[in-house]
Amino acid sequence: LKTVAALIGVAFGNYSTHSLRSGGATALLKGKADSLSIKLLGRWMSNGFENYLVLAAKASVGLSRRMV
Repeated sequence: LKTVAALIGVAFGNYSTHSLRSGGATALLKGKADSLSIKLLGRWMSNGFENYLVLAAKASVGLSRRMV
């Protein structure tokens, strides 16, 4: 991950493999995947991924208003 970040000129200190897991879970949710599929595909042993999904939903509140 650090090698790829360096190749594309991105500061890799802000990213980790965990970022990919939480981002993947959020992308799957936005793609209408069900919770069981998200859990299986992300190899989540618990329902901890749901915390990231809630945070992503809260972050998008009012987003369209901020665009104008």
